[in-house]
Amino acid sequence: MKRTAFIIYLLLVFIGSESWAQEKRPQNQLTPTERAEKATLRMKAKLNLSEEQAAQVKAVLIKRSATEQSNREEMKKQREATDKELSGILSPEQMDKYMQMKEERRNKMMEKRKAMHSPGGPSSEPADSTSK
Repeated sequence: MKRTAFIIYLLLVFIGSESWAQEKRPQNQLTPTERAEKATLRMKAKLNLSEEQAAQVKAVLIKRSATEQSNREEMKKQREATDKELSGILSPEQMDKYMQMKEERRNKMMEKRKAMHSPGGPSSEPADSTSK
């Protein structure tokens, strides 16, 4: 009886954890509008944007999301154009803080990349390689 109860308990825990994991949606599966809304909310909170500024920022971000392409140079031009448009919307203090946020986000991404290639993380060398 205890064995059966234990097996049922394990099955319930397994099924529950699987269903919970499937409810999460990865960041890259958000629609462009959802990403723009999320970024606007984050900027509104951190930069103390007014409702009018938030609406304008959201429109700029949605426009950028709709036109982004995989071409790196094109994306760089789009980011520069977005920053130029935002500089017309945000106050100088808000723009400074926005640029700091961008730099922090860039630094975090670089740290993650470094961690991926560190000796403890995944690497291109076989696991059983030895020094010669």
